[in-house]
Amino acid sequence: MPTSTRARSYAEALLKDIDQGTPSTPSPKARLVLRRRSHRTPSSMFPPLPSPNNKNSKGEDKRRMCVYIDHSNFWISRKMATRDENWRYDVKALESILTSNPLDGETTNDPDTKVHVYGYVPNDLKPIWKNQGARVHKLKKPHPLDNEGKKTKHKRRGKKKNLEKEVDTALVAESVAEAARALREGLKDTHIEFVIVTGDRDMRPAVKKIIDCGYKVNVWSWKGVLSKAYRDLEQKRAGRLKVHLLDEHKEKFVTASKVPIRPGIGQLNGQWR
Repeated sequence: MPTSTRARSYAEALLKDIDQGTPSTPSPKARLVLRRRSHRTPSSMFPPLPSPNNKNSKGEDKRRMCVYIDHSNFWISRKMATRDENWRYDVKALESILTSNPLDGETTNDPDTKVHVYGYVPNDLKPIWKNQGARVHKLKKPHPLDNEGKKTKHKRRGKKKNLEKEVDTALVAESVAEAARALREGLKDTHIEFVIVTGDRDMRPAVKKIIDCGYKVNVWSWKGVLSKAYRDLEQKRAGRLKVHLLDEHKEKFVTASKVPIRPGIGQLNGQWR
């Protein structure tokens, strides 16, 4: 009797899988199939499933780094300070510096990084940033620096001012929107951190809004163009905002002006840096 019951159970289970008629007795082949299905496959044969809540396989928090670069401010400021029209930098090295110095001082291995680049970017650097997975936001119109010498100084100034306002608006809106999404998803400040590269006071509203959402912000800027507003806000919102100076790390990412380089990480074949 037990044998008959067991056979019936095998048949019923088999029917659910193949959706065919009920055999009177299970065949040896059916038993073989069922034995194979019930065999436990070693878990080592499959990669671990992704963990929820931004945690890695060890259960540790995997931090998301959201980087927003006001590239016009970043690039043009050094150009004016050094009078070097063609200064270049290592994209991979810069990204590493920006994401490996979180506000709490705890370095994170392999953070989930999202980079957004706004404003003027030299044409030879755009594909390199894209190759790194960054989103390079397009301006509605070509930047005056792309057509140096083709416009009068007066016209160039007016056009540049309008384009930079476009950059400011886009960066502020999109960084605050990302903070709002993170808040809606219930992400803690240990799961996500923001990096804004600018010295421009106009980005201050974005920094304040992100902090108000409960997240930490790192502001990176060249010392010569850093607005005092960020230092004041850093004192008022201690533990939520940290100001970093790019000057203190320039040896790690600033390179010679447009010299040919050997292709490597963060560069493209045949490009100049």
